[in-house]
Amino acid sequence: MKRFEIEHIKEENGGEFVIDQNNEKAASLFYTLFASGRLVINHTEVSRDLQGSGAAGQLIDVVADYARTRQLKIVPICPFAKKYMTAKRNKYADVLV
Repeated sequence: MKRFEIEHIKEENGGEFVIDQNNEKAASLFYTLFASGRLVINHTEVSRDLQGSGAAGQLIDVVADYARTRQLKIVPICPFAKKYMTAKRNKYADVLV
């Protein structure tokens, strides 16, 4: 599986993890960060070109690592993220609420 370079764009109360290809956003994961230590995954998008490539799973891995290093708990309200993380609960149990 191809490993993608993922950029983190931080905003005041959240941010986005992004995969660029050919200077265009090809995949992204949007999140909101709460003072309570909760990181809410709001939305995941993957372009048609990257669908089935594992890009969305890599975005989730990166956000999980981000949460681990900051002792945050993840609340996946994005349907894809919720399904993906629940299916791989053993991998993400330490960061899921």
